[in-house]
Amino acid sequence: MQKSDSDLQNKLKELTEQFIINNYDYVWLKSMIQTARTTTIPDSTLIFGSSHMLYGIDRTAWKHAINCAMSSQDLYYDFLCAKEALRNRPKGVIKKCFLETPYYAPFHDFSRSKNELERTNLISGVYMPIFHDPHNWTEANCVDLWQNIPAEEAWKSTIEQNALDAMQIVGSYFTLRNRVSLYGFGEFVWPTLTDAQRDEIDKKRATSHCQSYQYKDTTKPNQQILKDFIHLLYEQEIMPILVVTPYSEGYNRYIRSELKESLLQMIDDISEDVHFVDFNDAPELFRHEDFIDSDHLSTIGATKMSVILAEMFGT
Repeated sequence: MQKSDSDLQNKLKELTEQFIINNYDYVWLKSMIQTARTTTIPDSTLIFGSSHMLYGIDRTAWKHAINCAMSSQDLYYDFLCAKEALRNRPKGVIKKCFLETPYYAPFHDFSRSKNELERTNLISGVYMPIFHDPHNWTEANCVDLWQNIPAEEAWKSTIEQNALDAMQIVGSYFTLRNRVSLYGFGEFVWPTLTDAQRDEIDKKRATSHCQSYQYKDTTKPNQQILKDFIHLLYEQEIMPILVVTPYSEGYNRYIRSELKESLLQMIDDISEDVHFVDFNDAPELFRHEDFIDSDHLSTIGATKMSVILAEMFGT
């Protein structure tokens, strides 16, 4: 009997590892939401946003920070994450919330993205299984999280909870994942590129974000989402802090000024008081080694931005 129990535990451990590998983003985000819902650590900090905040946050800068950011997460899914993270939890434990508001935020609706692979991976593989909500992508289907994992039905809930528990103690999204840029660059490649190479990539990246400006019909819904988000934080007695993460000098040169102007107008229309930090107003703070590409921070850059935020708003 003892050997049988040991064999079962080893099998469950193996299947748990497979579940994490096959559904890494789903396990990460759900585990962070679960952590936010259950934490009792005083003065906890919540973080929401896209890959800019996923790459840009060093959680060790705070006493207890929970990073619910995910690649391509727009305001709609930010808000769904926040509502789930704060559902039925008592006030007073979580004290502040950092919400990323990139320049293109007013125009961004990820469910209408033309990048089918990215949309499928994240909406079908992460947001649908967690929230059962494809937003405006009406043809979305929820992926089978157990595909190619030979787990008996009776084991699945145990395996998934084991995976969530394991992810909660990992510490960082990049503990089990390499910090790789959209362009396939490793951690320290960006500083080694020539100015011309970086400029070409900056232009391409900024131009892709500028294309969102054509989707003006998204601004009104996103404005309301942001207002509702801030109101939720006030109801929970949580300080709201809106953040534009640092971008490279070239990216800032090519991004349309109308995007930033629209973002500032959207923030001005919020009735409650909010803190707002745009790191691109102080470009001298960040150098090439702080980036892995045009708009994502390296480990060094993430520590720098996180320390600044902690110094400004408390740990």
